[in-house]
Amino acid sequence: MKFLIFAVIVIVAIALGGIAIPHSFSQTAISIGEQLEQARQNIQPAKIVVDSNSSPLKQIKQGISSSDVRCKEGLMLVTKAHNNSPACVKPLTYNKLVERGWASLQGNTYTFYVFANDIKYEIPYHVTGWRNKVLNMTVDTEANSFLVAIQTKNSGGLTVTFPKLFLDSTMKDIDGFFVLVNGEEATYEEKIGESDRTLSIKFPTDTKVIEIIGIKLV
Repeated sequence: MKFLIFAVIVIVAIALGGIAIPHSFSQTAISIGEQLEQARQNIQPAKIVVDSNSSPLKQIKQGISSSDVRCKEGLMLVTKAHNNSPACVKPLTYNKLVERGWASLQGNTYTFYVFANDIKYEIPYHVTGWRNKVLNMTVDTEANSFLVAIQTKNSGGLTVTFPKLFLDSTMKDIDGFFVLVNGEEATYEEKIGESDRTLSIKFPTDTKVIEIIGIKLV
């Protein structure tokens, strides 16, 4: 309390011009200010360490996004369909929960690069299903089709995005792709953007080749 009263007196005195600040005091104040500023600049944002032994709920509370949640060894990440919250389940349970509508399959988005007429095209794709993966993507210019070689251990889905400059399906009254899964016609869902088209295709276990037939190819 005495220090506070003294400080108020000093401030008033300085304002009235009655007291000069000692040079050493001024230097000390500046030095402290510089040190504080330097300390602020050296502050680094805290890094979140993901512990796979923690439950998905605990990881979310720590600030980890749903897509970055890690599961314990032997478990897989799924997303609950009704609220998009993450859950870790056994591989044998993985597809069963999806079939019952309880969960949505998780999968990483990758990019495959396709060269056609000396132009490199980026083809983003997303595969779901336990241990399913794309092996290769090739172009059949004569048939105006795009072939995806895939290795499957379970049923799942492929979502692939094409630039319209690369593969399109609109010509006069014809609008739509034809999709063959292991040589058999299959249904698909499509989203059309200004410059691209995205196809989502479901496939059964033991699928080897998915062929997407368009009207215009490069």
